[in-house]
Amino acid sequence: MATSSQPASALSMLDDISLESLDPSVTLTGKIDVVVTLLWPYSSSTSKLSALVAEDDFKLRKSRGQLKVTFLGNAASKLKDVQIGNRLKISLEGAKWEKAEQSVSANIPWELTWETRLQMQVRWV
Repeated sequence: MATSSQPASALSMLDDISLESLDPSVTLTGKIDVVVTLLWPYSSSTSKLSALVAEDDFKLRKSRGQLKVTFLGNAASKLKDVQIGNRLKISLEGAKWEKAEQSVSANIPWELTWETRLQMQVRWV
């Protein structure tokens, strides 16, 4: 399922970016290919859904291979059925960096949030 107005093939043309290489000082281009490992369910009152995503390779998860992502508004509503184990391909275009909450993890100081623009492909389990 592609959650954008552009076909999923446009997403496949973007460069793959590792979670480890993401940093607020880096320009957000390309896409991440990740697995949902933890989920904060969709809230209809705030129109928000958050997930902890990780690299597919377990060995890469120790060294900044995890990231909290948050979707707001229409994107969150369309993704409310996402489950742990789903694979997500997400374009980094339109994402904004935010300081992560202390409760997430000391190893995950930042999170990415999408509010107005989102290109994504979900592989459901």
